[in-house]
Amino acid sequence: MVQEVLTHQDQRSLERLCEELPSIIPVMPSVLTHGDLWTGNLLATSDGHPVLIDPAVSYGWAEVDSIDDCGAVLVHPAQTSSLTDIKNCTLWNQGWEERMPILYLRESLGEIAHLGNMWGAADKVKQVLEPFRPSS
Repeated sequence: MVQEVLTHQDQRSLERLCEELPSIIPVMPSVLTHGDLWTGNLLATSDGHPVLIDPAVSYGWAEVDSIDDCGAVLVHPAQTSSLTDIKNCTLWNQGWEERMPILYLRESLGEIAHLGNMWGAADKVKQVLEPFRPSS
């Protein structure tokens, strides 16, 4: 579905963004990330004991891991409480708020792949890619 929603120019802009990532994302250490931690990953054993699964645990950047937690703010700006909480406790590198839309591209592209542009993800991707569009 991505090819149906994003144009060739969008794809080229994404490639240009990827080429620029080393100058956009600062060097930072890897940390153990929680992956896909949400209530749907709380299961019960046959005898009723709770079990927590997390199929996407990995080592990565804290900013990328937490973008999933505050990504809803990008989609629904009225939901700012999680972003405010993150701002108050974060130890991220300076400029993380400006990088947030770029780091959220993975989620937006995944949404497009599964749902198309149902929730306007393509519009958000195009907005992030605008500075990376080749000049005519």
